[in-house]
Amino acid sequence: MGGVRWSPMPASDPPTPLERIEVLERELVAARSELRATREALEKERRHRDVRFERVAVGETLGVLAAGVAHDLNNLLLNIIGNAELVLRAVDPEGPLRSRVSAIEYAASRAAELARQLRTVASGEVVALTECSLAELVGDTVSLVMTSLPESVRVRFEVTSAMPAICGNATRLRQVVMNLLANAAEAIGDRTGEIVVRVGVVHADAPLIASLQGGAELGPGDYLSLEISDDGCGMTPEVMAHVFDPLFSTKRDDRGLGLAAVLGIVRQHSGGIRVSSEPGRGTRFQLLLPPAERVGRALSGLRAPSGSRSSRGAILVVEDEDPVCATVRLALEYAGFSVLAARDGRSALDLFERCHDDVVAVLLDLTLPTGSGAAILRRIRELAPTVPVFLTGNHGEQEGSGAFVGFTVDGYFEKPYALEALTSRIVEAIEDQRRAG
Repeated sequence: MGGVRWSPMPASDPPTPLERIEVLERELVAARSELRATREALEKERRHRDVRFERVAVGETLGVLAAGVAHDLNNLLLNIIGNAELVLRAVDPEGPLRSRVSAIEYAASRAAELARQLRTVASGEVVALTECSLAELVGDTVSLVMTSLPESVRVRFEVTSAMPAICGNATRLRQVVMNLLANAAEAIGDRTGEIVVRVGVVHADAPLIASLQGGAELGPGDYLSLEISDDGCGMTPEVMAHVFDPLFSTKRDDRGLGLAAVLGIVRQHSGGIRVSSEPGRGTRFQLLLPPAERVGRALSGLRAPSGSRSSRGAILVVEDEDPVCATVRLALEYAGFSVLAARDGRSALDLFERCHDDVVAVLLDLTLPTGSGAAILRRIRELAPTVPVFLTGNHGEQEGSGAFVGFTVDGYFEKPYALEALTSRIVEAIEDQRRAG
């Protein structure tokens, strides 16, 4: 029986040693290429990490320096502003000296603002936060700033969507808006230009969050967005890399604290900021802030006075800076009080234990050479539970008053404070305590 005969396919010949070597060489070239790419990526990441760590270290060092400078500067300014207030009370309202003393007071107040910026750059301060509307806050600030901008600069304000409230400090956020608007106007210069301010809600994904300064702790989700863009001169990549660095500026007369302070304020609000720019094509800043329900902090302020009337009695002033103590003493004596002064905790306790029946109020500095403020306040409350106690210091109100959680205090004065406000608050607290019996 005839049929088709199937023959098996001949087996392929095994690779020769030369072919094996060629395959190994190709695999080795591919491995080397992959290894080179991995090494380059690791080196790039290492350089990026080193730069990031270096900036963190520099920032921490500058923060410590800024906090120290602000502390000393505030004590000096309190003495200057306080004495200027006292002189203004004594000079002829129509005399030639009044304008000069007023100029001194104004210059010292501007220096006090610089000290507050220094402390903000340090970014270690806790600020009092309350629920507020970002759109209303930004809109009011834009309206205020527009009056001081050149007519050639047009500002367009847009609210792109309905927004929840944020948990913020209105004063600090206004400072952010004013700083960014001022920078945008300077970038436009003398020519005609436009600044666009947009407020809305955006969904931030991982890449957007990774592009933010100060947004390391943020996670994907919905955030309130504030954008301020201009069509001015723009920035080079080299300038953008340092734009938030303290003391960095491309303007000769600038201190280089404006944008560093902006970053510090954004961090205080648990947010992030990014900048994009190109020479000749303008600059855009975008801030992301979490809505109030995600912040989870509700901080209340201290009660404010409703008026002031003169009163008499002894006030214990606990202050280790002699010039500050002398200035405060003059203001309180001018208001009709006698003053018991102590430079440290031990002296303060000795004085109060001997004279507490005559003391109608206490002014207690947070930073003392000996004895903790908490221990002093505890002993004061044991001897005189209702005597008004006011704290003073170089921190913000929330951090300063928060240092005495669990104790009753009547107010906090951040240095440098106005002597008139100090005496008014003290007089009111004394009158309230006497009425309460």
